[in-house]
Amino acid sequence: MRDALIQFISRWWLQICVAILGGAIALVPAVVAYHGVMKQMGPRQYPEVQQFLPSALSWFAHGPNHAIYGSLDRLLGIDADFGSKEMFNGIGLFTTALVVAAFIHFRKRHLLLLWGLVTAVVLATTLTWPGGFSLWKLVYDYLPGAQALRCVSRFGVFLLLPMSIALAFGIDWLSHRALPVPDKTMGVLVYDL
Repeated sequence: MRDALIQFISRWWLQICVAILGGAIALVPAVVAYHGVMKQMGPRQYPEVQQFLPSALSWFAHGPNHAIYGSLDRLLGIDADFGSKEMFNGIGLFTTALVVAAFIHFRKRHLLLLWGLVTAVVLATTLTWPGGFSLWKLVYDYLPGAQALRCVSRFGVFLLLPMSIALAFGIDWLSHRALPVPDKTMGVLVYDL
């Protein structure tokens, strides 16, 4: 995986730099506006924002009333107000396993390698680690938009894109190669679980 990443960066370094620079330039007006609002209102304190940072458990939380996973959530102590209702990030155990398996199995494909790295970085940055530590504090200190209460929970929505791509690869691999079943059957299985 490391060799594939180095090869990818070596080949596309100019495009990557242009994309990063273009993104940074595009964000300048928003940063100026955020700084203006922050001067008027004052920043949110980190403990306020920290309450909304997901734990590892939140990525498996569906809600205590979920038809399939509700009893498991209740067993794990996930109630209706878990994380102020902002932490129900679970996509299903079978689906999560299939997404992770696809990221690992198809790691030599540049698209999945790139999205897998983006997913890993976002998860590692937004996650609350044992002891309340989070890399989000570094983002919070330097980007005013990171001080919004629900900023981190929006990353869960963003991560649906790379997870959907990995899931599509995983369903194709599973239904045609690993476990040959009709596409409709696999689609129903993934949708239900």
